[in-house]
Amino acid sequence: MQVNTGISDPTDFRARERVRQERTDLARLKLEQEAGDFRWLMSVERGRRFMWLLLEQAGMDLSCFSPNAAEMGRMAGEREYGLRMQKLLRQHCPDLYVKMTEEQLCPQQAVPAGKR
Repeated sequence: MQVNTGISDPTDFRARERVRQERTDLARLKLEQEAGDFRWLMSVERGRRFMWLLLEQAGMDLSCFSPNAAEMGRMAGEREYGLRMQKLLRQHCPDLYVKMTEEQLCPQQAVPAGKR
């Protein structure tokens, strides 16, 4: 869905409101798709394992300090991305985020699917 912003008359308030509504609808649709994508990925063990790997590679549990400023900036950027993914996971599927954590930190105690 693409928003048409070609309003030629700045006093056409109906057109401006229509464009504003289209943008709002588009933003809502993107958020719903994002939430659905996260739930889909996290709904299977393979997806949770993959997400855990991405979060680990982001170095969220590591210090960003380095005597090299460029290296420190790179590590801070990776960590920031990991924190963003973690926030989205907690926002869209908090129960599956907890399940992922349990599976990775206590693999022998993880409850098999269908047993919960």
